[in-house]
Amino acid sequence: MKRLFLLILSCLCGLVGALAQFANMGQFTTANGLSNNSALCALRDSYGMLWVGTENGLNYFDGLRLRSYRDMVTGLNPSETNSVKSLFEYDRDIWFGGSAGLYVFDRKQNRYKSFDVRTRYGVKISSTAPQILATDNDLVWILTQGQGMFIYDTKADTLYQDSRHGSYFCDAAVGKDGLVYTVTLTGQLVVFRGDGQYIRTLEVPGYQVDKNPISLVDVHGTLWLGHNTTLSRLATGDIEPQTVFTLLGAIRCLSSDQQGRLLIGSDEGVFRYTAGSNRLENLSRSLPGGVGLTDNAVNNMVWDGDSTLIVLTRMGGVNMLPIQESGFVFIPLDTNTASAHNFIKAMCWGEYGELWLGGDGGLYRGNYGDRHISRYAQDKLPYEVTNF
Repeated sequence: MKRLFLLILSCLCGLVGALAQFANMGQFTTANGLSNNSALCALRDSYGMLWVGTENGLNYFDGLRLRSYRDMVTGLNPSETNSVKSLFEYDRDIWFGGSAGLYVFDRKQNRYKSFDVRTRYGVKISSTAPQILATDNDLVWILTQGQGMFIYDTKADTLYQDSRHGSYFCDAAVGKDGLVYTVTLTGQLVVFRGDGQYIRTLEVPGYQVDKNPISLVDVHGTLWLGHNTTLSRLATGDIEPQTVFTLLGAIRCLSSDQQGRLLIGSDEGVFRYTAGSNRLENLSRSLPGGVGLTDNAVNNMVWDGDSTLIVLTRMGGVNMLPIQESGFVFIPLDTNTASAHNFIKAMCWGEYGELWLGGDGGLYRGNYGDRHISRYAQDKLPYEVTNF
């Protein structure tokens, strides 16, 4: 009986071992391989890899190992540093904004390269790029600090520059109305149509021009702006943004959850604001198990594919916060067939909604409805399944 218990325990540990850092309160710091504790941006790509940009290098986590890269593009641009300001995926390649340009990791060629497309006037992106986003019409918007905004037409392979309506942009969001809202370091909200045509410029109320960025996010048609310690909003029909309240700590980033509640990343941690009840909660003090952030000064926040909020901090690396109501469900393998070294190495969905798992113990088939996973018996299959 003792041997059977140890066998089951080993199986369960193997099943969740690769995901242990993500359960409840996962953290990535220099102590476990992150290139730098000042984390700036993150991206979960279409292959399931987690990319993290820091002040000193690019990192990616493949589910088992955390890898770090430095000096990826300094050979391409001597003016470049190892600082990765923004991350974006297009056509399976990873784009990232640096301190002095835009770069692409080409998966097929397995190499880094500079984004060398120029405008009709020969202008190339050569300044800090803090934000990259896409619209449904195959346009990629690149915000810079020094050269204004660029719009790349992926179909025509052409680059357009707009520096007339601002040179130093810090954030952008696509609204529910299809418009693209951008903000500058001079305190202006600049609005464009989805095709890049300029519409209007609004002044952000109470903004102090001190080079602190403005953050914005669209939540169900309401545009929220965070600047210094002030939270403002621009609802449908408003002529200009309206101040809602002020926080004790400076606001660094904004996001929202599945229920449409506003998430605020600040120098004092992560807050959740419910507009209907005017309720503000400090999530940094109410995490599962009483565990806090590694650093309350938040640089950025990005939703993972599940219910986890990736919080990037100024000096504490990366924190994974499961703050949604729906979280992880752990399903053990069939204990009658599990081996002592049963690590899951491959996973995919089947044609009829079933889940297929491959590992050291062979092939498994899971039914999400009854949350049961059993070994798929097939004599012709190898004992170890590593990919599909």
